[in-house]
Amino acid sequence: MHHGYNNPIGNASHTGYRRDIDGLRALAVLAVLAFHAFPQILPGGFVGVDVFFVISGYLISSVLFSDLQRGRFTYREFYARRMRRIFPALAVVLATCLVFGWLVLLDAEYTQLGRHVAAGAGFVANLALWRESGYFDRAAELKPLLHLWSLGIEEQFYFVWPLVLAVAWSRRWTGAVLTAVTLGSFALGVWWTRHSAVGAFYLPMPRFWELALGGLLAWHTRAYGRESPSDARGIEKCTGWRAQFPVSMFEITERDGGRISFTMSANLLSVAGLLLLLLSMTWFDATTRFPGVRAIVPTLGTVFVILAGEQAWPNQMLLARRSMVFIGLISYPLYLWHWPLLVFARTLWSEVPPAVIRLALVLISVVLAWATYTWLEKPIRRAVEAHNPKRTFMLVALASFMMLTGFFGVAVKKGYIPVRLHTLSSLSEAALDWDYPGNDKAQWKGTQEGTVLFFGDSYIEQYFPRIRWLVEHHAGTHRTVRFYTEEGCAPVPGITRKSTRMCGAFASNGFRLAQQENVVQVIVGGSWLGMVNRGDYFFEGDPQEHVIDFNGREGVQVFSRLTEELAQLKAMGKRVQLVLNPPGGKMADPTNLITNRVVAAPRLIFRSIPMQEHVATTGVINAKMRAVAAQAGIPVLDPAEWMCSALECPVTDATGIPIFYNSTHLRASYVEKNIRVFDDFVVPRSKGAIFGGGTANLIAGGQ
Repeated sequence: MHHGYNNPIGNASHTGYRRDIDGLRALAVLAVLAFHAFPQILPGGFVGVDVFFVISGYLISSVLFSDLQRGRFTYREFYARRMRRIFPALAVVLATCLVFGWLVLLDAEYTQLGRHVAAGAGFVANLALWRESGYFDRAAELKPLLHLWSLGIEEQFYFVWPLVLAVAWSRRWTGAVLTAVTLGSFALGVWWTRHSAVGAFYLPMPRFWELALGGLLAWHTRAYGRESPSDARGIEKCTGWRAQFPVSMFEITERDGGRISFTMSANLLSVAGLLLLLLSMTWFDATTRFPGVRAIVPTLGTVFVILAGEQAWPNQMLLARRSMVFIGLISYPLYLWHWPLLVFARTLWSEVPPAVIRLALVLISVVLAWATYTWLEKPIRRAVEAHNPKRTFMLVALASFMMLTGFFGVAVKKGYIPVRLHTLSSLSEAALDWDYPGNDKAQWKGTQEGTVLFFGDSYIEQYFPRIRWLVEHHAGTHRTVRFYTEEGCAPVPGITRKSTRMCGAFASNGFRLAQQENVVQVIVGGSWLGMVNRGDYFFEGDPQEHVIDFNGREGVQVFSRLTEELAQLKAMGKRVQLVLNPPGGKMADPTNLITNRVVAAPRLIFRSIPMQEHVATTGVINAKMRAVAAQAGIPVLDPAEWMCSALECPVTDATGIPIFYNSTHLRASYVEKNIRVFDDFVVPRSKGAIFGGGTANLIAGGQ
């Protein structure tokens, strides 16, 4: 994430410098820090990145317009400035992450870090994160370089932006081109957010409009006169509004025989912008569909604040304060440092660290950012100034260091650099041991009568390895088998998710498939606990997208609908089983079965989940699902019955090898060898066994 060239290093007398814009940077980066460290305080703080996008587009486009007007623009000089601004802090942070990751990460974790370092050094982190996104993608809070997605978008934008402006300027099409790029990218972003929120978030084209909006603001302030946005005449020419300094928030004047009209002031413009920023930072949260239309709120607020100018009273009193300017000056390295610190702490704690630790890490990131700015960025910028004879050498050195860092990332990605914890490779192997090829490849034609349908989310997908093993080892004697699943979607019709909007259609299609005449056995399962806890399910067709309260009247409606669908399947002569929530939790995650990641010799922890804890976690929802099954007249399959003893649920086998893939899903190799409860459904031993619900193997499951 880059913040433009508006910096008084070596040119404090530069008339284009505005202290209030540095203060606006501070507001943006502090919002991001608050969101990452204390999301409950500022749930929409992530919009700080959008603020940076507009600021960057405004400042850098202003420099480009100035160079074009004077006939001094060259691509070499533009990218030289980019290098001296971006490379020093980024390369140091990437290298530090590689070193610290070598000390504390497992093989799989370090391999992913290497991939992200290489992508970050190549400014394609957003594309790498988009490609690996999915239900089983490693949690965002465990990726030390996740925040580099924004830097990737910016650099991809500035790869083409100078060329666009140069061509448009030479043809006198500047205003039309900037407007077309802004509106076109915005429309694309709105469309993409509706169809793929992940793509709209990470891909460059749906986000370019935010940077282009800043460029459009820069062009308007230049096109309507040489006045800066801080000049009263500049605002009046750009907006048609008359600015008054330092008068009250607005004036009332009489025109046309007593007609009353309101004359907006820069003060009011600034206040409006700050209120829009505050609204987006407090109103939005992690479940908000973003960017899309809602991104207008923080970006327009940023435009208003910049347009109001440094003479506006709120800009002077809030944004131009010395403390805010200081944070703004170090905002770029602060953004780079804070997230890896929080993520590595999360990794070492195996959970969210205590609030005091998170606060300490934020303060440490401020110190690191100040040190990076003072002892690295400022000296390098001076060394790369145009009149310095060592400039070429420094630019080559910067590029070489960045390339070397990227090469080390590739080496880590390919496994050429073993981590310190390589002796614990069994944990990394477990964390990679997932096998589901997709619905199209998870079906087999059988010779026995009838079809078995496995219907649900990833909690059904986890049983695929055993079913595949059965089919491969009982060729010619198994039944037709089909998996129909959607990760993150409960198999409950009539409801859908804000983050995964196909859930409702998926559930409806699944029950239609189950009603087909050839289907005789239906196994329905899902993350029932996740359904009630995710906090983003709403009824299909609800324009307000009101989140369902599963513990109230709405929950009764949801469970009644599911009961009706299951009862209808039974009435049609189907054999239906409902799979309950399995045991799991933080202790089950193989990456948490380790102590002493940093100091002394690391060792494995042999843990188990107390049955009392499993009941406390899943007891309420499992009781509701048992009631649903009882009302529908179908049996339940309880994974705890074949995985746990009366006292505990193991998370490793007798030799200490993890049996879980993550905190809630079983690993593929364990399922293939041990989960036998579905065997009789797929390979019936007798006519009685075909419709017997797999009773024998239910008792012997896991033995």
